[in-house]
Amino acid sequence: MMVFFEGVSCAGKTFLIEAIKNSNPKKIFVVPELPVEYGKIKNVNEFCRNNDERKCKVAGEQSKKGVVLVDRGYLSTLAYNYIQYKLGISQEYQKTISWYIKKTACEKLVKPDLYVFININRSLAIKRAKKLNRFNKSIAWYRDPTIANTYYKNFFDMFEQQVPLLEFNGEENLETMVNIFWKKVDEIERQNS
Repeated sequence: MMVFFEGVSCAGKTFLIEAIKNSNPKKIFVVPELPVEYGKIKNVNEFCRNNDERKCKVAGEQSKKGVVLVDRGYLSTLAYNYIQYKLGISQEYQKTISWYIKKTACEKLVKPDLYVFININRSLAIKRAKKLNRFNKSIAWYRDPTIANTYYKNFFDMFEQQVPLLEFNGEENLETMVNIFWKKVDEIERQNS
């Protein structure tokens, strides 16, 4: 089973993934978000698209062995490009949509069995980013995460509606989220068996 965790920066995706991994004896494999210094990458958007393809390949291979938790999939690349487009930072959004359509058609981008989306408001995202010393006002995630959250929801409804969606508020209790997650995974596994 493959589960993609989505949401803006500092929503709590990685924190929730770690809690899930530590909560259950099932075989769990994590495909992490790469620790990258984006300022050192020549073409960040191309890097992200290539990284998404790599993550899908690894997740597909590992899903035969157990539950795979993917810290951000291609949907985050689409959402980020959309924010950049709406804020007038970049015109890569159309290119990324074309990439998504082509790569899903040839199965280079695989759809997950479940999406976990963590919704978080702008002030909390910025507060967490500052606490983690990750805040940078030039990063589009922090300039207007509301655009991203709206985009995620629209994308789930328009393109990924066949994939079950589990949505959390970024302020929810961690233990509660973990328990709800495992109930949803068990439900999906029962339906697929």
